[in-house]
Amino acid sequence: MKKNSNKSTIKKQDPNNGVTTKWILDLSKSIWNNSWVHTTQLSSDGMDELYICFKDINGDEWMAKVLENEIVELSIEIKWGDDEPFLEPYGNVKFKDFMKYLNSLPVTGHKYFSSVEIK
Repeated sequence: MKKNSNKSTIKKQDPNNGVTTKWILDLSKSIWNNSWVHTTQLSSDGMDELYICFKDINGDEWMAKVLENEIVELSIEIKWGDDEPFLEPYGNVKFKDFMKYLNSLPVTGHKYFSSVEIK
């Protein structure tokens, strides 16, 4: 008598969400050394990305989307009264300028990013 081998194939979830760009993967592991960062998420939808959420010294909430081409798309959370906050695009900076900023805190994001070239 033959056993029915109806084993369901359990697909392991990729902890990197499909991201293969080595420097982005390395960054996602090392960015937690920065005490201002509170959330990160890897994503790949045709282009590898790392989302980094952090607060600046004023308590402003920022989201940075680090792209594989070493450009960082910045957004800042805007709150209007009792309405749900939303992210407003702020501009793009070079990855090296973004890391200089994270390593220079406490400084306000507005003050720092207004002094660097927005792409």
